Formats: sequence, C-alpha cells, structure tokens
Amino acid sequence: MTYLDTHIALELCEGDLRKIGRQARRTLESDNDLRISPMALLEFEYLRKINRVRLPAEEIAAALASDLGVRVCETSFAGVGRQALSEGWTTDPFDRLIVAQARWQKAKLITRDLKIQENYPLAFC
Repeated sequence: MTYLDTHIALELCEGDLRKIGRQARRTLESDNDLRISPMALLEFEYLRKINRVRLPAEEIAAALASDLGVRVCETSFAGVGRQALSEGWTTDPFDRLIVAQARWQKAKLITRDLKIQENYPLAFC
C-alpha cells in the first residue's frame, strides 16, 4: 500500500512525471494498492477555490482511479485523527492528516516535501 501526497496525485493526474524520482516511479509501477487520503480530496478542493487547480476534487479522484487505479482510502478517520495528534512537527492540517493516514496504515508515502520525508521514515520521492 502506498499513499500519494496531494502534489504527487495532481501531477500524476496531469500526466506530469518529470519531478517524480526513480524510487517513486518503481513504486507506482509495481504497487497495485495506490491510495490518497480523504484529506487530499479536501486539499484538491481548497486548491481549486484559490485557483491553483481547475478540476473539482471528485473529478480529480475519478481520473486518478480510472487512469491509475488510485483509490480514496476508507480507513476509519477516527483512528487517523488520533494518530494526527502526535504529528506535532507541522502545523499544516493537510500534511498532518495525510502523514497520519499513511503512518496509521504503516504505508509508504510518495512526496517531494522534505519536511515530511524528515519526519516520516516511509516517505520518499
């Protein structure tokens, strides 16, 4: 199981693989359980609201699902929320919950965010 950070999911949706590293590419090709956190959906919509993304969140999620088999994780959000309480290394609520989701599942997380990589050992790009 591998989670995609919001920016990675958006780049994949656009077909832009230029910034994705070798390890991440291998994982994307070999892992048949790719997921995004429900928080990524909320972040997609937030980015649309501030005009940084064109498509609505549900359309992005649908494109990721049909093109790459990426699913929105349906794990208990109560457990993720409790895990997020211990993610005090960031004040960004999106990062905090996306990392908590991956950590709760003991899953990999593809991200270019260096702060996330420094604080979550299964994060890489």
